[in-house]
Amino acid sequence: MPRISTILALLLAILFAFMSYASPLFAGSCMNQYEATPPFITASAQSNVLLVMDYSGSMQSQAYYSTTWHRYPYDQVANYGNKWDNHSEYNKSQTYYGYFDSESYYKYNDYEEYWEVDTNTSYSGNEIGDEDSLSGNFLNWLVMSKIDVSLKALIGGKGSCTGDNCVLKPQGAKRYVNIKNLDCRAYVRPEGYPGHNVYNNDLLITVSDLWDSEIGTFTDRTANVQVDASERQGVVQNNFDSVRFGFMAFATGNNDDAYEGDIKHGVHSTNMDNMISQVEDIVPYAGTYTGEALQEARDYLKQDDMFSYNSEYENKGDVEDPYYLEKDDGSLEAAWCRQSYVVLISDGEWNGNQDPIDPAYDLHTEDIRDESDMRQNQTARVYSLFAFSDDSSGENAMKSIAAYGSFEELTNCNEDLPYTFSDPSYVDSKNIDYPRSSCESPDNYDSCCSEWDRKDSDGIPDTYYSAANGAEMANALTQIFSDIQQDTSSGTSVTTVRSKTTTGSVVGQAAFFPEKQFSGDREVKWLGDIYSNWF
Repeated sequence: MPRISTILALLLAILFAFMSYASPLFAGSCMNQYEATPPFITASAQSNVLLVMDYSGSMQSQAYYSTTWHRYPYDQVANYGNKWDNHSEYNKSQTYYGYFDSESYYKYNDYEEYWEVDTNTSYSGNEIGDEDSLSGNFLNWLVMSKIDVSLKALIGGKGSCTGDNCVLKPQGAKRYVNIKNLDCRAYVRPEGYPGHNVYNNDLLITVSDLWDSEIGTFTDRTANVQVDASERQGVVQNNFDSVRFGFMAFATGNNDDAYEGDIKHGVHSTNMDNMISQVEDIVPYAGTYTGEALQEARDYLKQDDMFSYNSEYENKGDVEDPYYLEKDDGSLEAAWCRQSYVVLISDGEWNGNQDPIDPAYDLHTEDIRDESDMRQNQTARVYSLFAFSDDSSGENAMKSIAAYGSFEELTNCNEDLPYTFSDPSYVDSKNIDYPRSSCESPDNYDSCCSEWDRKDSDGIPDTYYSAANGAEMANALTQIFSDIQQDTSSGTSVTTVRSKTTTGSVVGQAAFFPEKQFSGDREVKWLGDIYSNWF
């Protein structure tokens, strides 16, 4: 037995040594010129993931009930409803995602001016409670805005933390809502409204009778809530160490926080706290210049012709360059094998001067970097997350952004374009209808549709996701990052399986031909075998 164990250990060591050639020995090295690596082996340089997020004024609106927009009567605070504009009903059987725990009840701490979990509540299940012990699910329904649930999914919510606790701070527009089935009216607005420069103040809640409020009444309580610091987690914290995160906000030029694509955090930065701070500190306001933002994302990766307000991130060949890496000795090298992804989050209702499918197509098909030290082609894969809207034109645009920004060209299909789609210069993405012709059902589905619909053949681009509410947004972002991780970080390795009923081990390994030619000029890539050996 000792001899067998020694032999097995030696064989495993040799196998792991061979496999290490397909894994990153050094985070910044690009070994492709010395080896051929299967497409599912770990990329040898961390990928760039640029979040491009819509901070237009519609993100101030409510997440869970309809409202009426009355523009911006005071600076950046939108008016989404006067006293008799909005009528709704709270559905206690539905779970509402947000800063409050939907299964807990909260009491208001008048001294600290925040809500905290009521551990002595007499309520349970889906009861609503009252002004002394109120359902967290109801509070989510009442106060959460679209920007709130977005920040919850991305970073765990806007807030400040001290020690083991955080205070999360909802935000959003001024609005009234008449809650018919509870016989009460809620008035939600930033403290100091109406007034100037009040958007970032605490959000206040006042509840009054319509007839006889079922939850009681109260005046000027903040919407802030105390949570455990460990609960403030989102996709940024969960993925920050595995990718190179960048963050860009966009609206229009008269939003000083976002402009038409304002980079807030470069992919070169390893300061996660800075990125979280940047994500939560932007006021959603003004219009939706999606095309201009994606163009700036392309220019950022290209390191050329960027907006002046992003000049600190344009430094080709230096540490700020998304395709360069600073080594341990301080020198820089081209990380030409690095993959790049752009994740667009928006309601799709763009109103700028550039259709977003144009830069999405350019990001994915043009060689972003043509310098001599950039081997092969550098392109980006574009994901779109259509959030908080039922507008069909916005949905069409977001699906088309995904199709143009991620298709994989197949022979004898639609040369240089995703199958069934036209040159993006001559179409309006809002008017591209779905399902696409020949890609709409099992009985009418051309194999060429897999250029952009490879995963499930459902007629929807693979990199398109949608979210009607906060929970769906959190799930969609999780799926997007899972897909990115699979695209860049999955691989084959030596696997040892020991049976409980026998002695010995089974050692498995995959072996491949990078390319193999067959008769008739037929070529197959990554043809291989899986070997299983018992020791």
